[in-house]
Amino acid sequence: MFALTGDTCTASGAYSPTTRIPVSPGNIVGLFAFDNGVIDASSAVSITANHANNSYGAWSDGAGTTGGSQINLLVPVRITTSGGSSYGFYATDGGAITAGVVGSSVPVKITTTGSDSIGVFASGTGSTITINDPSIVTSGLDAPGAVSASGGSVVLSGGSVTTHGDGSFGVAALASGSSISATGTTITTLGNVDVAGVQPVDVWVAGGATATLTNDTLIASGVQGLGVLVEDGGTANLLGDSVSTTGSDAPAVVVNGAGSSAALSGANVLNTAGNGSIGLYAEGGGVINATGPTTISTLGTTSTATGLSAFGVNADGAGSQINLAATTVTTSGGNAFGFYASNGGNITAPDAPSVTTSGNGSIGLYASGGGSTITADGASIITHGASAPGVQADTGGLVTLNGASVLTTAGDGSIGLYALGGGVIDATGPTTISTGNTSTSTGLRAYGVNADGAGSQINLAATTVTTSGVNAFGFYASSGGVISAPDAPSITTFGNGSIGLYASGGGSTITADTPSVVTHGLSAPGVQADTGGVATMNGGSVTTTGIDSHAVFASGTGSQVMLNGGNVLSTSGDGAFGLYAIGGGVINANGPTFSAVGTPSITTSGNGSIALYASGGGSTITADGASIITHGASAPGVQADTGGLVTLNGGSVTTTGIDAPGVFVSGAGTLAMLNTTNVLTTSPTSIF
Repeated sequence: MFALTGDTCTASGAYSPTTRIPVSPGNIVGLFAFDNGVIDASSAVSITANHANNSYGAWSDGAGTTGGSQINLLVPVRITTSGGSSYGFYATDGGAITAGVVGSSVPVKITTTGSDSIGVFASGTGSTITINDPSIVTSGLDAPGAVSASGGSVVLSGGSVTTHGDGSFGVAALASGSSISATGTTITTLGNVDVAGVQPVDVWVAGGATATLTNDTLIASGVQGLGVLVEDGGTANLLGDSVSTTGSDAPAVVVNGAGSSAALSGANVLNTAGNGSIGLYAEGGGVINATGPTTISTLGTTSTATGLSAFGVNADGAGSQINLAATTVTTSGGNAFGFYASNGGNITAPDAPSVTTSGNGSIGLYASGGGSTITADGASIITHGASAPGVQADTGGLVTLNGASVLTTAGDGSIGLYALGGGVIDATGPTTISTGNTSTSTGLRAYGVNADGAGSQINLAATTVTTSGVNAFGFYASSGGVISAPDAPSITTFGNGSIGLYASGGGSTITADTPSVVTHGLSAPGVQADTGGVATMNGGSVTTTGIDSHAVFASGTGSQVMLNGGNVLSTSGDGAFGLYAIGGGVINANGPTFSAVGTPSITTSGNGSIALYASGGGSTITADGASIITHGASAPGVQADTGGLVTLNGGSVTTTGIDAPGVFVSGAGTLAMLNTTNVLTTSPTSIF
């Protein structure tokens, strides 16, 4: 049926067209409205398009002198095409097609089986196709469901779009001014990427076009079968949608390129199952803004094709930005980071994000590369895998934790906060950290906080750290890393060898104001500096309970521990010294500047637990106004040997155990200087 130049026709029944339209290009079309022609329908319409290529079910063409052609099919509709490069509905040059009945249980059914055949296509400014309750199915290669281009518009309400062929995307809006809208529609792609690299994307937006998706369900099952792809300046708006992909290298939402953007409002749910399938992915300067709650779950691990893992959220490249409202991220695979800012990408999450990872190497929050930043307020981060830090910043990356953050790592070698290679972590609010054990694969321990390498820095507000594994240090500054904790941190370790505060290597520094440090394991000093590291405590307390667990230990030339103000140090295990300097280490326990500050207090209870012990040339301990008490047998108050030096300025030394002299000096070059210090020994076998 043809309605030409102002004609009005009424369609009904079945059509099997064989006649070519009377205008160029002369295709075979079932219903054709041209140059202000109008076709209405009085009853159900069924069109079986000609089997030839380039055949059309219904075509509304606004070209001509008057334009404005319309095809109105407000009845049940069924259209089938079998030829290649054929179309179910086709609107061009301002033509319009409206189909379907609101509330009808009979959908508008459009089926194409040929390759390169599109179910619905609107092209040209003013061209529109509006369908209520569509059922659009394509089965050919590179056969999209619905497309708008060159300023055209497609509007779908309810119903479904399903494509079966490789390279067959569900719906697409291409070129500036083009738009596609789907409300309550299920969009499913079943094919894989084709040999030319065309991906079977559920929704594709490019070239300045716009897609608006409201309460839709998007399902993609093929390899590189993406949920939503926005590129070349396109814009996608997701309002309360569900997106699921099951193939490899199939992110749920991808925004690629400067000027490209996606806005997520309402409650959106994103699920991916394949390797390398990211939840939210902004790259090359793309921007994603999520103003509503977003739930993201990924199951895959690392892709062999791309090297990417199934990250929850990834902003990659300078200018790439992901801004999140309340967000819950769960990843299950190996190396599947929760939040990942890479190569200059940025992620912000101000509304208490929840991140849980289960795989080995699956970091909770990870910023890598200069300019890469993650800012999270009130974050809850849990990692279960081995070598899976809660937060990691490296090679110039920056992570900022605002508000009250809680980090729990359960796997071996999974550090709470980990800065390395020049990475920086700033925790501006109270942070609670709990970690697990030692990794057999990496050799790293589950430290609470670790700044490793020159330029690496961790700045903490009020912080509580608990570690349970072997050699799981509380704070660890290594190889030039820096840790600053000015707000009374609390550090508790339970494992053997688990030092409370540990600065190791030249340039490594820890500064803690009024900390509370408690260690329970064997050979677990409260504070240790070695191989040139420097640790500073401004007030605070250290308590150790294990054998050979010294309160403060400095080892090696250039290693130094500074105890400023009224530090309270206590050890209860055998062989657990109070202050221990060896091999050229230096400990300075400075007394108060004003009497209100308090004085150092050093108490040991175990047998053989010397209070102050300097051993070896260059090893030095200086204590101002210290109150020194030992209770165990063979536990001198002060001991210096083999060239060590101890200087006491004021204060007192008290020993109560058997064979526990107040001061014991041995070896050439050894010196103990007591300036107005009171010494009291109560054991009859003790000697001064």
